[in-house]
Amino acid sequence: IKLGGTVEVYAGGGPISELSKLPRESLCRLIVVRLGPDAIKSMDELEPLKSCRMVRVLELHGKGVGDIGMDRFREYAALETLDLSDTSIADIAMLNFAKCKNLTELKLDRTKVSEITMGNVKGYKQLRHLSLANTLAS
Repeated sequence: IKLGGTVEVYAGGGPISELSKLPRESLCRLIVVRLGPDAIKSMDELEPLKSCRMVRVLELHGKGVGDIGMDRFREYAALETLDLSDTSIADIAMLNFAKCKNLTELKLDRTKVSEITMGNVKGYKQLRHLSLANTLAS
């Protein structure tokens, strides 16, 4: 975990469990959050990230990432890049990102999102890159 603004976890276990031990002021400075496959087993492990409202890049991957618990990111208004590729999310999860008006890049490859989500994407006026490879919406 780099407290200058980035947390990256690519292997199972590791620093993700350490997040709850960090002072809240350190978590609030996070700008980039990248969690690779198997970095988390359940969305409950991401509870400490709820207060990280300055995050601009959020990348969550793996089957442990699903619709339930995505409400933690509802207030991520600064978010510019969202990558939920290779997760178990579907359309319901995307409703939690409605306030992300600064979103410029959205990657939903190999997820269960459908055309329903595409109707919501129209609200992202800054969106420049949308990736939907191997989804129901592709």
